[in-house]
Amino acid sequence: MPAVLTTSASSKVVSASTLAGYRVRNHRNEDLATIEELMVDPESGCIAYAVLCLGGFIGVDDRLYAVPWERFRLNTDDRVLVFDGEGESLNTAPSFQQDDWPDFTDARWEREIREYYGARPFLFSKAS
Repeated sequence: MPAVLTTSASSKVVSASTLAGYRVRNHRNEDLATIEELMVDPESGCIAYAVLCLGGFIGVDDRLYAVPWERFRLNTDDRVLVFDGEGESLNTAPSFQQDDWPDFTDARWEREIREYYGARPFLFSKAS
């Protein structure tokens, strides 16, 4: 059972571990991917990226895709994330290998990913 806590009639709180493994669908309800990980900025507590596995199973295709969190809408009733875009854009998106993760705080990498998805910059908090 997913860890979903209803905090009001219009708001829900969901544990991050619950979202790992969620399916990602498009607005036509077609399966696109699964969530492998969520990348969280520890200073702000905000989710910056969902890391997707397009094949649905790690090992089938070891390529992963970091997608800005704001490109999704959470559907807790169906236990899926709805991608705000076309599935084809994921197929040509910048990706990385399962055993070679990028530095998510690298400004050049972040700019490339966010420009690709048309997302606003996410400024990771820098440790002092």
